[in-house]
Amino acid sequence: MRDADKPTFARVLGGTLEVYQRNLTEAAASIWWQALKHYDLEAVRTAFQHHLTDPDQGRFPPTPAAIIAHIPQVAAVMSADEAWGLCVASFDERETVVVTDLMLDALRASNAGETWTYDKVGARMAFKSAYDRLASQARVTGRAPTWQVSLGWDEGSRRLAIEAAIVAGHLTHEQAQGYLPAPEATPAGQALAGLLTGKVVPIPQDDATKARLEALRASLARKHQGTSEAQARREDIEARRREALDYLRYRQEGVIDGECRVVTESLTREQHVCAP
Repeated sequence: MRDADKPTFARVLGGTLEVYQRNLTEAAASIWWQALKHYDLEAVRTAFQHHLTDPDQGRFPPTPAAIIAHIPQVAAVMSADEAWGLCVASFDERETVVVTDLMLDALRASNAGETWTYDKVGARMAFKSAYDRLASQARVTGRAPTWQVSLGWDEGSRRLAIEAAIVAGHLTHEQAQGYLPAPEATPAGQALAGLLTGKVVPIPQDDATKARLEALRASLARKHQGTSEAQARREDIEARRREALDYLRYRQEGVIDGECRVVTESLTREQHVCAP
């Protein structure tokens, strides 16, 4: 936040404390500002709202730490135990893992990958110590971790890891596409691509392709039949309209004399009969 945000911040903080029947002193307001000034104003405002509506924490007046925990950038930082659970899989070169930059920095700082080969407990403790330090710095500065992919050579596990990361919201579909192999083209797909690119490819003659083509032909035939019937109806209506206009024009010009009676042949068609 900037100094210009202080009045808005004070109103949000003061209003929240009033809900809990607490007064805000100048000294307390300064402490709150120093604790939260590193974060975006809207993120802080949202964090106060989340605290108020939290079924557990919302029963008690907020503290700076409680509000910081609700800020999205901070909430996105995993605990050391969660991070270690993801990082352990990266020690197997076959496995593809999706981890954050904080986790990778902690692995490098603790040298846990090498220590893991002869001291698993020591590797875990060293990693957690390094990760807690880096995560604390990220929380203070409000820096959100970024997710990265560490590729293994097993393509089967790669697809599973990437799809799991998409479901968890760690990767977008667009980001994931760069790590997944292109889908294998089927013979029918190659034939369709040939139509689009001009490259002639024989149409497959397997039963499945034949069935799809027959269904397509039937669909097109039904559409053509419906179009033909509609066109015939439009032409019939237009012919009757021209006939009626001609009759009126002839009556106005005196071409047709006598009395005209209208005989209804059906609900949709009329015939004009002139009496001498």
